[in-house]
Formats: sequence, C-alpha cells, structure tokens
Amino acid sequence: MKNIFEEFPAPSQQKWLELVEKELKRTPEPLEIKDSLWSDPFLEHKFEDKTILKKNREGWLIFQKILITKNAQDQNSEVLSAINGGATALQLEFDNEEPDFKEIFKNVDLKHITLSIKAEKDQAKILKILDDYCFQTYGDSSQIEIITSKADESKFNAIKPLQLISESPGKPLFENLSEILSEAEKAGIINENPFWIKLSSSENFYLNIAKIRALKILWEHILEANNTTAPEMRIWVQVGTTNPDPNQAAISATQQAAAAISGSADAIEINTLEYPSDYPQGFAERITRNIQNLLWYESHLNKVDDPAAGSYFIEDLTEKIKNEIWNLFLKNR
Repeated sequence: MKNIFEEFPAPSQQKWLELVEKELKRTPEPLEIKDSLWSDPFLEHKFEDKTILKKNREGWLIFQKILITKNAQDQNSEVLSAINGGATALQLEFDNEEPDFKEIFKNVDLKHITLSIKAEKDQAKILKILDDYCFQTYGDSSQIEIITSKADESKFNAIKPLQLISESPGKPLFENLSEILSEAEKAGIINENPFWIKLSSSENFYLNIAKIRALKILWEHILEANNTTAPEMRIWVQVGTTNPDPNQAAISATQQAAAAISGSADAIEINTLEYPSDYPQGFAERITRNIQNLLWYESHLNKVDDPAAGSYFIEDLTEKIKNEIWNLFLKNR
C-alpha cells in the first residue's frame, strides 16, 4: 500500500528556520532565563536523561506559619482554623521558650499533620517539651516526624527530627543548589537520615519548575549510584511576593505555587497576603490557604506526576541547570 505522505517530504530544519524568520521578520534568539542561563528557542538535540519523577504520596503539603506566644488558647484557635481550612502542615515559630503543647494541640491529632519547628534559641528545649507531650499523648511508638531548622542529634522517645536544608540568600543559583545537593548527600547517604530541602520561589515561572526538577533528578541518580532507594528528597517551596496590592499578590502567588507543583514540590508555603487592617480577622490567612485549595480541588494538580516532563522548554532548562549543579557538586567534593 502506498504511503500517501511520500508525496510530502519533510522539510529540512534549515528550510523550516527560513520560514520562521520570514514570519517573525527576525532571527530567533535564545532567551535569558537568569544570569548566564539561556534557553534555546528550538530543539536541536535529543535529551539523554528521560527521568520521570514519581511521588510516594498524592499532591503536596499545604503549609501555614503560626507564631507561638504565651497565649496557648489563641494559638489553638489558629491551629484548628488552619487545619479546618485545608492546611496539612504547620510551621511553628516560637516566641515562647516553654510552650503549652497540651493546650496548643487540643483536639489536634499530630499523627495526621506535618510539623516544622523554628526557634532562634532553645530549640533543643522546645523539642524536648514537644517530645514529652507526644510521648504522653501517643506513646513511644509514634515517632512523629518534626522538621527542624537545625540538625539535632538528641535522643527522643516519640518524635523524629528531620533536618531542613535551606538555600543561602545572596549566593549564585548554581552554587547554591550544588551546596544543597552536597548537604543532602551528607544527610541522606552518609548519615542515612531523612531530610527536607527548602527553596525560595521567584516570579520566574520556568526557573521555579526547572530547578526543583533538576535537584530531584540528580538525587535519583545519587540514590541509584549508591544502590538504594531511600531517603526520598522532599522539597518545600516558600512562595513570597513583593507586590503591595493583595489581589495582584494573590495572582503572583498562584502562579508561583503552580510552578512549584509542576516541578514536583512536596510542600508549599505561601507567605500570608497583606490585607488592610479593617478586614475580618483570619481573612488574609484564609485567602492565602485557598490559593492552594483551588489548585488542589478545582485544578486537580494533585493528580499528576511530573506534569512538566516532556516539555522541550522545561526539559532544556532542567538539563542545563542539572549539568551546572553536577559539575560544581563534583568539583567541590
């Protein structure tokens, strides 16, 4: 049977580029995504790395930050409001060295909530108080995972601290990410401990996706090289915006959150939007949480593994970032 497409031979890439230039009335040029990071407008090579990122759980954690002061009853109201409003993870920042966790977590089951503890001082003391509360409430077999901003080697009965590895502000992108990868290798491979990585988001949609994917793909290769499948690299993305208008800030935060999800982030925290003081109490927190609720329950972004995989533009950026990170990672070992 004759192939009808033989009558229409495929044009050469050169011929195709000539037609593109004719239509655009200019020569297509690479796009600068960030300092020294360029993306080519057209595919001229095949990607050797075809890793598809798979998650061990559906969706991502929805983080909300809560400041812990001496008023435990108010904090309990905030915690319950956050959880009932869709938050599945809480970042607790402490202004009180002796928190009353029994009151703060009244009617809360910590076995179904992820906690992060941030304390500028006396972190060990706060963790010990939390461990005593969890031991009394859940017993010694609970091993509730707690993300901590500082590594803690203390022995606990009912909690399991997980190290949080964060970006260093002000450092160049590739240097920053290569150092994160080195710390992840030390924590996960050498010390055999689970860990989290916290990345800051920006208003660069494509960069947000590609840097998360690059780190996760490199981690998959490190696990494979060490003949292991654990620990998983879990990435928590913090979304912030400088726009003074809360409605425009909400749009920016939605875009950044969608990028983080597309990059396969495991947790997202959106800085609370700033509304005028005459708005009802809790309004800003509710609107901020609902950005992620909409992306989950109405956009159904929680249903897809690695949604950016296969996009030439994203794959190209991912590969370039990955190669830069890996070269620095090997150089500094």
